[in-house]
Amino acid sequence: EIYFEPDFGFPPDCKVYTEACTREYNPICDSAAKTYSNECTFCNEKMNNDADIHFNHFGECEY
Repeated sequence: EIYFEPDFGFPPDCKVYTEACTREYNPICDSAAKTYSNECTFCNEKMNNDADIHFNHFGECEY
């Protein structure tokens, strides 16, 4: 199992994700402690579903 250290860098620029997402695993954690597989899946949830979520950090959420 690969563990990704949390990275509290800048949030992703969701405007660049206009097409289908890739299947790469580069996890991102949102403000509701949900882990998304990559920036694109996070951005799609936020933009397409009007989700009230915000970037927390890069890496898996810790429970």
